[in-house]
Amino acid sequence: MFIQRDIVKNITNALNRKEIVAIVGARQIGKTTIMNYFYNKVKTNKSNFITFDDLDILNLFENNINLFIEKYVESNDFLFIDEIQYSKNSGKYLKLIYDKYKIKIFISGSSRSEVAIHSLQYLVGRVFIFECYPLSFKNFIDFFSKENSFLFSSMRKFEDFNILKKEFSEYLKFGGYPEVVLDRGKGIKREILRNIKNTYLLKEIRGVLNYRDLSEFENMLRKLALQDGKILNKSSVAQDLGIHNNKIREIIDVLEKTTILNIVRPYLSNKSKELIKSPKTYLFDLGFKNSIINNFNDVDLKQDKGEVYENFILNSFVKAGLNVNFWNYKSSHEMDFVIEGEKGVFGFEIKSRIGNAEISSSMKKFIDLNKVKRIYVFCENSDVKKKYNGCEVIFTHYLNVFWIINKVLC
Repeated sequence: MFIQRDIVKNITNALNRKEIVAIVGARQIGKTTIMNYFYNKVKTNKSNFITFDDLDILNLFENNINLFIEKYVESNDFLFIDEIQYSKNSGKYLKLIYDKYKIKIFISGSSRSEVAIHSLQYLVGRVFIFECYPLSFKNFIDFFSKENSFLFSSMRKFEDFNILKKEFSEYLKFGGYPEVVLDRGKGIKREILRNIKNTYLLKEIRGVLNYRDLSEFENMLRKLALQDGKILNKSSVAQDLGIHNNKIREIIDVLEKTTILNIVRPYLSNKSKELIKSPKTYLFDLGFKNSIINNFNDVDLKQDKGEVYENFILNSFVKAGLNVNFWNYKSSHEMDFVIEGEKGVFGFEIKSRIGNAEISSSMKKFIDLNKVKRIYVFCENSDVKKKYNGCEVIFTHYLNVFWIINKVLC
């Protein structure tokens, strides 16, 4: 079964252009399925779909590029190459093919770092890069409960989303990996997630990136999962795990480039300082996170309930292509997320169940120090609008994030 997602629409817009289409993202995120979708869409006797998982094809590409071109490129209109990260010479040879032959090329790679190093640096001006992420909750509803997709077409009262309470709970528990979403058995979902984790560690981290100490890497991954949404203190983590600070930095870099970890940097007026101050870290998928810490409890039973919703909101933004920061003023005032764009500066606070919908001192300080267009406070039980110093503060349900993305931010 094919689940329609935003990346498919974006790639469709690039079909008639010469540039190479590169689909990058984590393992088992659906890249091969998307490649197959477009292969079947354009399939003729002048198209080829190959994978560098096949050692014979990989060796031909690496060691006899002229014969590879004769077999798969000459007289063809389309070439699809899956698992491009296994080739160490992909960029150089793809540039040769692109410059000399009139053929549309699609490539996919599980590791952004490997694709970037071995392919993309050769292909400046010749490639469109499309990030593939876990399915959003909106994708989930569009596929399984399309009759309720209308709920995302306008701002809703919190009680309106009771219709989606069961589906939302499932998504927060098991996440958006396509294979996990498509299987309806909860026990099987957990096994699939465990397999995704093990495959990532064995094939991606050890097999592709040659990282040998998997125990060290997994301990670090678990540590980050347990402190999801917290400001990263490398020295503290290094001390807790007995890992050198430089190794912590290396693991963080690998997790980010393999689309497992989201790095959120502080919002500062001096943009050059964003890379200096400590970031916050979030895993890209809640199901993957729950598998790492072995906790599939309902969100209402979790001690980190607020962080779960925070993760959901952040990843909804990221999957929409938005650049997200957080704001921290003298360690005494915080704003969970800040998005600055052509439409202005927007602040976002994420709460669980709140009593009184009050504008906090942190919100007031953020408004006072920045030219803020609006603040949204996501929670599960309030629909209130207030104003402070000319800024509107809106308390609303988490699932209104999709309307806000489409109608306010984009």
